[in-house]
Amino acid sequence: MALLVATSLLAVALPMSAITASATGTYATAILVDAPAIYYRLDEATGTVAADSSGSARNGTYVAPVTLGVAGALANESDAAFTPGTGYLQYAAGTGLPTGTAARSFEAWVSTTSTADQVLLGYGGNNPGYCSYLESGLGVTNGNRVTFLTGYDCNGGYSALQFVAPRSIADGQWHLVGATWDGTTVNAYLDGQSIGSQAYSASLGTVDSTGLLVGRESDQRRSLSGSIDEVAVYPSSLSATQVLNHFNASGNARPSAPGAPGAVAAANKATVSWTAATSQASAPVLGYRVIAMQGSTAVNTIAVDSTNTSAVVNGLQGGVAYTFSIQARNRFGWGPVATTGAITPTGAATTYASTAIGDHPVAYYRLDDAGTLAADSSGSGRDGYYLTGGTQGAAGALANDADTAWTAGTGAVQNGSANGIPTGTAARSFEAWVNTSSAADQVLIEVDPVRWT
Repeated sequence: MALLVATSLLAVALPMSAITASATGTYATAILVDAPAIYYRLDEATGTVAADSSGSARNGTYVAPVTLGVAGALANESDAAFTPGTGYLQYAAGTGLPTGTAARSFEAWVSTTSTADQVLLGYGGNNPGYCSYLESGLGVTNGNRVTFLTGYDCNGGYSALQFVAPRSIADGQWHLVGATWDGTTVNAYLDGQSIGSQAYSASLGTVDSTGLLVGRESDQRRSLSGSIDEVAVYPSSLSATQVLNHFNASGNARPSAPGAPGAVAAANKATVSWTAATSQASAPVLGYRVIAMQGSTAVNTIAVDSTNTSAVVNGLQGGVAYTFSIQARNRFGWGPVATTGAITPTGAATTYASTAIGDHPVAYYRLDDAGTLAADSSGSGRDGYYLTGGTQGAAGALANDADTAWTAGTGAVQNGSANGIPTGTAARSFEAWVNTSSAADQVLIEVDPVRWT
């Protein structure tokens, strides 16, 4: 206690650059091993100083109004976080921040329910041309995208590389968001796992007098609506292993593998069963995915909610051997796979599903799920989500398959990524069975630049 009091008194007597912060705990140790240029734990309960725990004394200033001392992201320690509100954190000096095409990495834990454009951290401000400014930073948008910031303009627009996540970031829960750049390639991460890479080699300029801002963009727009914790800027491009190590050190985790996987064959179907996976109380299991495998090839797939420990997979080929991969998911993603032994269904040698899969769709939703996940049976893993307003479990279209259907109502099935979907003048085909009594204009499948449903 005496040491804490002495540190507080020194903060009054010395300039902010002289304040240093020690970082303890499993997570801080993992961060410091990778030599960040700046590391804000954001655990202050009072005051205006955001202490830099990197050892470089690059302390920031909380610019009111902000809320300090909110519950933090880490599951294995009580370290706090902060909510910017209409305020922000500023490191005006900007020294030590990577510039030009120098390698860099950004990481931050964020909790938000907003789907708006939001900047977690950013710096820049160089003006290479009329109305345009270079910028470097990290953000989130659309509720399911990580952004690597590259610039903004005087009319309120901005430029960024966008990376689509396989699940929502805007769920009001903590998520680790990150991006790395080695001067030629940007890699983006969510909760310690890669969500894609894109080429980028242009210079991002230097740092203007605004310095680094946390919680909003360099032009004072696109504020974070939520809380932020454990912000780190590195003068290096972190490897995928380093990023995963940081997530693992947080005490947060994905679910375990389901137990006792088994499958019982029948005519053109199988009943797959398991025992419940375990997960942290703060990140409970949200559901399961069951994938039928022909050797190493993924085919028929179904998703069920967390209350289920069995699922019927329909549309299997008679006389063909299958195993089944079972995974549990929580807000941090999919846990490890449990695999059943091989079984061989009886029945017809071809089915509707096997015929559709044989024509190599880029996405194939059987819409027979129970829960929020719409499983993709194409083998491409392009799972979607059921938006509220629809009803599952309706009688299906197929006379020779007990597979169920989905009634749209006011809902939709959405895949937030158009990756792999035909664009431009590329050839394409769409198919869907429909049952309606309406004579109105009705959209069955739509592809647009933001999402496809």
